[in-house]
Amino acid sequence: MRKVNSYFTRLRHRIRENRRQFLFYTVLRILVIVTMVRCCFVGEFENVGLCILSLVLFMMPSLIEDRFRLEIPKLFETIIYLFIFSSGILGEIQNYYELIPGWDTMLHTMNGFLCAAVGFSMVDLLNRSSTKIDLSPKYVALVAFCFSMTIGIIWEFIEFSMDWIFHLDMQKDTIITAFSSVKLGADPGHLKRVHGVAKTVIECANGETITVKGGYLDIGLIDTMKDLFVNFFGALAFTIIGYNYIVNRSDRNIAPEFLIRRRDDDEGNPESDEAGAADRADAGTGAAGRMIGGPALTAWITLLLSYAAAILLYPVGNLWLDVMLIISIVCITAGLLMFLLTPKVKPGLRIWTAGSIAGGAVTLMKWVGAASPNLASVLMYFVIIMSDFFLMVFLWHQYRHQSKEPGGGEER
Repeated sequence: MRKVNSYFTRLRHRIRENRRQFLFYTVLRILVIVTMVRCCFVGEFENVGLCILSLVLFMMPSLIEDRFRLEIPKLFETIIYLFIFSSGILGEIQNYYELIPGWDTMLHTMNGFLCAAVGFSMVDLLNRSSTKIDLSPKYVALVAFCFSMTIGIIWEFIEFSMDWIFHLDMQKDTIITAFSSVKLGADPGHLKRVHGVAKTVIECANGETITVKGGYLDIGLIDTMKDLFVNFFGALAFTIIGYNYIVNRSDRNIAPEFLIRRRDDDEGNPESDEAGAADRADAGTGAAGRMIGGPALTAWITLLLSYAAAILLYPVGNLWLDVMLIISIVCITAGLLMFLLTPKVKPGLRIWTAGSIAGGAVTLMKWVGAASPNLASVLMYFVIIMSDFFLMVFLWHQYRHQSKEPGGGEER
């Protein structure tokens, strides 16, 4: 009972210190609950279970913090929540995996990045808290990278097992037009190259015939290897970032926003003002150095408008432009989360600006490439481009104005 009371005391303290973040988490939970109710009405009970699982996973970061006396950086925790919501609710239930090409690739890349951060944190915690262990930065980076790749491989094992045992389709199929096979060779061991496949005809034992138009149906292999490749690049990205942080311990490095740290027994106690101040200074949960009020409101409006614009523009019509649009949304999201939830205001604005410029460029290219656009389309393109430009200028103006005010924090 004492532990339960202590948990809720710390929870109330977190809410007081991070009202904006708590509001964001509450909105996500409400969306999951609404989705669960809708699934109940339409009889999609498998999706109901997925919604319940998402709600349970939303509780895990706080439980892990309290159970192991750890402090998860707020930016890291927010991205975890977004990852759970994007994969379970948007990906599976709303079928974004099929509707938006690259959605699965984006999530697996993020998974590699986040798992590398977790592995890095575990080894770095051991390395810094022990007087008998002094691991080199290269070793810490290698362990973090291997940890992330192991998690990625285990997940692919889970996908294959679910497909094989429960006859699901977690390993998405891919239609290809060329492949090589020794099974089709004229002689044993002779390689046969098949190309220009137009369709595949599948004849079942019960007499049913299924025709796959456009090529040959690859069942899961290409999807699995693609997932492991992007997991590799995500893990490698954070490994490099983490290694540079250990070597230089620079304040400009974003690694501390993803590194889990040990919390003292009295840290996070609302009765200890000194501990609370130290916690906010170290974990970046206080208001110092962070934009509030008008800039924060502008940032949220920008984020919502960016998502709305991406939905209106997608698909752009060209694979590279589609990828560029997805990258721009990722940059805008990452930049604004850094802007809202961490002391690293200026780096977040720079990342967001790069994403906003890329999104405006994609919009302009689609506008130029549109064949006889109607008035509504022209107006939409114009509003999106002007919104990107004016909101970018306005947010930078608000940031510079507030950073010069007393107590507004220094520019970072």
